[in-house]
Amino acid sequence: MEDYRQSSLSRLTSWCLWIWHLLLHPTNAWRSSTLWNKVHLFFCYILSCISVGHHEKNTLLEWVRTRVKNHPVPDNFSSGWKDGILLCALLDSMYPGSCPRYDLLNPDNCLSNAELAFFLLEKHTPIRPVSGHSSRPC
Repeated sequence: MEDYRQSSLSRLTSWCLWIWHLLLHPTNAWRSSTLWNKVHLFFCYILSCISVGHHEKNTLLEWVRTRVKNHPVPDNFSSGWKDGILLCALLDSMYPGSCPRYDLLNPDNCLSNAELAFFLLEKHTPIRPVSGHSSRPC
């Protein structure tokens, strides 16, 4: 059971890092300068599809719904996470008081919302984002 939890935490961390990378560098993620970067992004996408099945994704989204009841949860991992508010809400549900007024965050300030979420994530959890431009999200 502990291996499953560790595996789930690892997958959630990978998804969070991938979302963070896309929020910070959306054009860099899709306009890679070298062929190797494009190939690497393609394999990251394939690995994420293979390693987290449809059932597991739905289970994870259902878990998010049970944790965050006052905020709408999207049906997938590609929309609804962009503005950073859901990540703040999820963090506050896990660590009460860490982001008590996430409902006041402006969805148009997605970068600052995501930065706040990851700052609070670092402050309240042992999770640290990968630093540097050469880091790979998978």
